[in-house]
Amino acid sequence: MENYKNIIPLNLSQQNEFMAWYCLEHHQTDKFKELLEAGMPLSGFMLTSMVFFEYSDKVIKEILLVSENVEKDVVPWMKAYFQITDLADVLPEFESLLPDDYPTNDECVQLKLWNVLLGRKQFDLLAQNAPEILENVKSYQALVALEKCDFEKYAPLALEQGYPGAVLSVPDGWKYLIDHGFVEWLLDKLSTFDSLLPREDIIAYCVQKGYVDELYKAKEYAELLEHEQFDVFVKNHSFNSVFLETYPEHVDWEDLWKYTTSQSNRKYLIQEAFKNRYETKNYDFLWKHGGWWTKWRLLTAM
Repeated sequence: MENYKNIIPLNLSQQNEFMAWYCLEHHQTDKFKELLEAGMPLSGFMLTSMVFFEYSDKVIKEILLVSENVEKDVVPWMKAYFQITDLADVLPEFESLLPDDYPTNDECVQLKLWNVLLGRKQFDLLAQNAPEILENVKSYQALVALEKCDFEKYAPLALEQGYPGAVLSVPDGWKYLIDHGFVEWLLDKLSTFDSLLPREDIIAYCVQKGYVDELYKAKEYAELLEHEQFDVFVKNHSFNSVFLETYPEHVDWEDLWKYTTSQSNRKYLIQEAFKNRYETKNYDFLWKHGGWWTKWRLLTAM
């Protein structure tokens, strides 16, 4: 056997087929198997020779299973000669050699050729029929397919593997992300997936769950104001113009004045406060910090 392994590679294909023909003609199947196990390439011609010498399908399949090396015409030969159901125990040994169209995807499911389907990236079929195959595949598409079948089971796996985006492929997946601490990640992606995500629902749910600081950090100022979240603006000493102009009664003008020493910023505060000068808080602030011109305008406007 060891000698065969060393010398068979020296043969031409015609010489290998001659030896195979001799073995088959004389029904020396054990010798033929010995040559194949030593690395002699099995060819379609050799298999046709077995049919010619009236070997049974069972023996032909035995030959297929012991072959260590096969020519590229062997798979087309099997396809032409056998029914797909007859190859259930053979095709798993030829997975790396199967073309994209043989067997069909449905036949792969029937024969449990999971690695073939994996190579074809048929993730939905695998998730439906053999999810365990996908569980160790670190792939966005694989996780999406798994979540479609069992969201509660596989959403945690998506987060564990570092694919929170896969959770968004499922309706209300964004809510799962918020509930599991991925608020900042989700808000950061809002601009990217804005057309694909229910922005208003996400903002409202974040407010409901108390993620006001995260919304402010994400600069969702307009949405926070719409939800009357004024305290976060005060806490962050916000100079947001919409906040100052539209909700002056909630502005802590004195805090903002003390917070900044910039003359331009203080001038800006005076200008913003003056826009709602009849608001008591604004008026008091302007009278305390405004110059003589501001005070004169307050008096003459009364």
